[in-house]
Amino acid sequence: PPLPVDGPFSWVKVCLFISDEEIIKRVGFDALIFLRFHRLALRCIVKMSVFSFLVLLPLNFTGGGRAKANDLKGVGFDALI
Repeated sequence: PPLPVDGPFSWVKVCLFISDEEIIKRVGFDALIFLRFHRLALRCIVKMSVFSFLVLLPLNFTGGGRAKANDLKGVGFDALI
């Protein structure tokens, strides 16, 4: 039986929530490994994007890019000790 895909991007929801046994039964083990890799990559990208938007983007906006190389001379791990 066909999968319940109604719109152009509704296949993403089906791909994310279909069980591994169902994938093996419908399309095989190679497709399961392919989809599991992409699920992992998607989770990593989402986590890194959230970190980037919440931490790195505000730091970039508030920094302003006015620092020179000499200003950063005393900044490092050796200055912490």
